[in-house]
Amino acid sequence: MEPPSYRNVVILNSSGENIDSRLLERAVHETLSRHEAASGDVSILLTSDDEVRDLNARFRGIDEATDVLTFPSGTDLFGSLGEIAIATSYAARQAALRNWSAQEEIAHLVIHGSLHLAGLDDIEDDQRAAMLREQNLIAGKLGLPQDPEWSSLLHEVHS
Repeated sequence: MEPPSYRNVVILNSSGENIDSRLLERAVHETLSRHEAASGDVSILLTSDDEVRDLNARFRGIDEATDVLTFPSGTDLFGSLGEIAIATSYAARQAALRNWSAQEEIAHLVIHGSLHLAGLDDIEDDQRAAMLREQNLIAGKLGLPQDPEWSSLLHEVHS
């Protein structure tokens, strides 16, 4: 058995919310270990809806808030796999619709973002189904609730 690859998870919480960083670190490690992703750092930004909206506008050309954005590094030059940005207020509103805690929703978003860093995508229906199965499997391993129909609920409300 090979030793686990090195992954440093850096969490910057500018949201003002009390978030269990250990759960988020475990979510990253469990997800990336299952997919044999390259070694490297993962940065997680927990921030405001406005900040994520700004990132979404600058990097994706979509001027609206969203729950999670993932930015794969595209290179291991600096030992980074990428970054995940989460709007904690947005996540809390989605959690309320699911009858979950905000912490549980944020952990799901970290798993979702980590799956993107591992190379999974959810553009096509079959990709989305596979990604959701994997997200729920990992959530179950972490003691989180599972939802086979998980999606960004607030996008559906506004769409």
